Formats: sequence, C-alpha cells, structure tokens
Amino acid sequence: MPEGAPPGHGRPFPKPPREKGSPLLAGGFGPPYRKVGSARREGSPPPSARVGLTPPWRWRAVGPPDLRSPRCPTPLTKREFGQFLAVAFALGYVPALAIGAGTAAVGLALSFLIAFSPALATLTSGAARRAARGSLRRPRGRWVLIGIAVGWGLHLTQVVVFAAAGLAQWDHVRFPLARDGSGLERADQIHSVLGDGRQPWALFVFNLLASWALPAFVDGLTWAIGEELGWRAVLQPELERRWGLVRGTVATGLIWAAWHLPVKFGADDTLPTVASTLLFFSANTIASAFAFGWLTRRAGSVWPASFAHAAHNATVGRSFLILPGAAWSTGAYHLVANLAFGGLFAYLSARQARGVAAAPAGAAEGYSSPAS
Repeated sequence: MPEGAPPGHGRPFPKPPREKGSPLLAGGFGPPYRKVGSARREGSPPPSARVGLTPPWRWRAVGPPDLRSPRCPTPLTKREFGQFLAVAFALGYVPALAIGAGTAAVGLALSFLIAFSPALATLTSGAARRAARGSLRRPRGRWVLIGIAVGWGLHLTQVVVFAAAGLAQWDHVRFPLARDGSGLERADQIHSVLGDGRQPWALFVFNLLASWALPAFVDGLTWAIGEELGWRAVLQPELERRWGLVRGTVATGLIWAAWHLPVKFGADDTLPTVASTLLFFSANTIASAFAFGWLTRRAGSVWPASFAHAAHNATVGRSFLILPGAAWSTGAYHLVANLAFGGLFAYLSARQARGVAAAPAGAAEGYSSPAS
C-alpha cells in the first residue's frame, strides 16, 4: 500500500463518488433519471434548463414548490400545432354561423360546442392530450378564490380608471338609490343571490360580490374550462416556448381574440365599429392572457384560470356603473386599464420566470405536487 494511504484502502485517497447526472453516466450507464439532460426528480435541473433554453414553466419537478406548473412533457411539432389551431377555429367558427338558424335547444348545444372547441382541439395529438390532462390537477382551495379575484380585477381596474376620468356614471335604472341615501331601493335586474329588494350599503356590497362569485364558480366548472383547457394548457405554453414569455403571451391574446370574432360582430356593424372592437377587445384578451397564464403557472393547474375567466364574464351586465363602450373617443382609457392590469401580471410572470431560473441546484429536490 502506498505511503500515506488511509487504513483499509489500496490507494492514497478514496475514490470520489460519481455525481448524479455526471458525464460518466451520460453514455447509457445507470437509470434514465440519472442521465445528463433529463428533468429528474432528484438533484438539479438539466443544464439546458439552467441556461434558459427550456422555459422554466416547462420544467418538471424543478424550482421552489410555489412556482411549478402543469406538466407539458413534450413540445408540439409544427404539424401538431397547426392541427390544434385548425380544429379549434373550425369548431368555433362553423357552429357560430349556424347558431341563430335553429331552436333554443340547438343554439344551446352549438354554444356548448363553441365553448369546448379549444378543449376538443387538444385531442388532435398525444402531446396536446398529455398537456391538457396534466393541467387538470386539483389546485389548493385558496387558488380558486385568487382566480375569482383576478377575474374581477380587470373590470375593477376599468371602474377605477373611468371613475378617475369622470366618465363613469351610477346605473340608476338597475340600482336606484334610496331617497335617504342609506342604500338601494332595489336591485332587481342582476339576478341577485341574496334578494333584490331594499338593502343597505353593506348588504348590497355583499350581495353584489355573491352575485359575481356564484356564476363564476358554476361557469368555471362547466363552460370556461372548455376554453382554458386549450388556451392555457396547450396554446400559451407552446407559443411561450417558441417565442418567449412576452411575445408568446401577446400572440396568445391575439389568437384568442380572433377566435371570438364570429360572436363579437353582427351583420350591421360598420367598419369603424369593427376596427374599434378589434383593437380594444384584443387589448382585453392580451391583458387577460398575462393574468390567466400567471395563474396557471403559479397554481400548477388550469382550474384557477377557468374560474378567473368565468369571474370576468360574470361582471359583464352586472356592473353598478355605466362605463363607456369601446369607442374611439374613450378608447385611450380602455387601453390604460388593460395596460395597467396586463402590465402587472406581465411583471409578475417575468419575476416568476427569473426566480425559477435563478433557483439553486437541488432547491426543489423531490417536489412534484402543485403549489401549496
């Protein structure tokens, strides 16, 4: 035995242990999860993910527990991505053209088909099916409430912007005020959950929030999930993987707006009306895409985005203020509200991505469940 060797060893120093994922294991030796380049449950993220070649929200079981997202194990090919978009738009456009020609039952069935066309489009490829299935994991209960609050956020942002500009007016037709100023005389045109008679201000606020929350919860479980399963589980992660966070989310919002065109326009719309609706509605969907995308990545599930989508729709027609429509004269205020709302979640998304990319190796060892 050489001089200076520790007792019981045949060489001066013990053989250093092989690190998991070392080049010695990359040639086919050892179990697959220990090879370089695989997103394994143990240890640090793969080198390609650490340098930013793979978006953080597509890592599997990597990052702090509160920053995981639905699993999307394999990217879609160009052909698969094209098939997904073609089916989503075909099932969204064709029924919309015939929705007024049949009975009420036929119209309801066609509306259901339109709402679920993005979800049905996920059946066009195995990668899309796996992404959609992985996004349906059950979130923590608080993310349902956060999703509903985020869905209300855009409408409340518009209320603040238009009220500050002096353009918002109280809706005296649906919410007539009591003569003594103690509350409302009635609220009988918004399907109030807690009654529609005379009510003080505290009861009215609680009644209004309940009337927004109940449809958000019901529609989130039944209708909005049809859209969000396609847009948030497949479309947005795929575009963000191809083009980056900001450009991918903007592209998602534009595609989302284009998918809504048959139900947004009528035969008697003039060209200025069409142009203003395209601009301001697209700004709305882009801002919502930033918010709903952040919710999906943060909660590790598509359900909070579904509840947020339904909550936003629930505020339409149930607002206590009369806000200006999407016209050119007031369009700047719509853009300011959308920019403020979308900019907040764009900042949160970018901060989230930087936080995951900067996470130390092994920080999330063994994690694979949704965010707590």
